[in-house]
Amino acid sequence: MVWVVTVASTIYLFAFQRAAVQRELHEAMSTSMFAAGFIYLLLSSLRGFTLLPAAPILLLGIAFFPLFPLFLLTLAGILFSAAIIYWFSEALHLEELFTEKYAHSMERLKLLLKDRELPVIIAWGIFPFTPTDLIVYVCGVLRIDFKKCLLGVGIGAGINCAVVIFLGDYLFRFFGLKV
Repeated sequence: MVWVVTVASTIYLFAFQRAAVQRELHEAMSTSMFAAGFIYLLLSSLRGFTLLPAAPILLLGIAFFPLFPLFLLTLAGILFSAAIIYWFSEALHLEELFTEKYAHSMERLKLLLKDRELPVIIAWGIFPFTPTDLIVYVCGVLRIDFKKCLLGVGIGAGINCAVVIFLGDYLFRFFGLKV
C-alpha cells in the first residue's frame, strides 16, 4: 500500500507540480551533489535485500544526475548490494529456503550454471526482467566463485544500466520531462 501511495504521489507531483518540484530538487542538489550521490548510492546498495529492481531508483536518478556519474553510482550500488547479498546468503539460511521451496528450479539452475557460470550470470544481468539480486543469492548459496559472480553481475548489470540510463535520458528529453 505504501508503494501505491508513493507512486501515485510521485506521478501527481511530476505531472502537476513539476516546476516546483524541479526547483526544490535543483536547489537541494546544487547545495550538495555529494550528499545526493551518497543517498542514491545508499538506496541502491540496500535495495537488494528487498529484491526490488534497480529501475525505479535509476529512473529517478536520470531526472537529477548527470549521466556518467549516475552510471558509476548505479553500478557501484549494484556491486555493493551484490557483495552484501552474496556474503549474507548463508547467514540468511537461503540455501534451506531455496532447496525446500524451489528444489526443481535450483537443480535446473545448478545444471545451467555448471561450466557456464560467467556467461549465465552476465546474461541474467543484461536481461531487464530478471532480478540480478536473485542470481547473486543463488551464486552465494551454490558457492560460485565470488570474483566471477561480481564480474558477471558488473558486466551484465553494467550493460543493462547503460541502456536504461541513455535510453531513459533520451526519452525524458524527447517527452520534455528533462531539459
